[in-house]
Amino acid sequence: MKKTEHAVVLLKICGLFLAIALSIFTSRAQGMVSDTIYAIGHTDTPPGMPGGEQRFFQILAKNYRLPDGITTDSLYGSEMIVSFMVDSSGTTSHFQVEKDICPGCGAALVKCLQAMPPWFPARKGGIPVKTRFILPFRVRVE
Repeated sequence: MKKTEHAVVLLKICGLFLAIALSIFTSRAQGMVSDTIYAIGHTDTPPGMPGGEQRFFQILAKNYRLPDGITTDSLYGSEMIVSFMVDSSGTTSHFQVEKDICPGCGAALVKCLQAMPPWFPARKGGIPVKTRFILPFRVRVE
């Protein structure tokens, strides 16, 4: 191979690396994110609902209803766990009952969560990212 051919190959390789770096930079500048799902502890800012935690629990308290035939006396203080995704646009999805306390109780909680407004997404390095949110929920009567 001649020196000019080496130079052409080297320029093509440098051009390829430059194109890849520019693509990554442009994606980040436009706020595009990967499909990586982050744990809340690995983000700079956790996801949240507009109005904050207080508003979130007000909506749950107002809208959550135990299934028919289930009494609060038998469940007082029991804990359910539901997990779900909050994507980079704040949309919630992939609801899963991790721990249920009675038939239908977890499903009722998921139904209540699905009716909530979109959230603010978590952020990492200033970029919105997808997270998995784990919600422990205790039954209390006031």
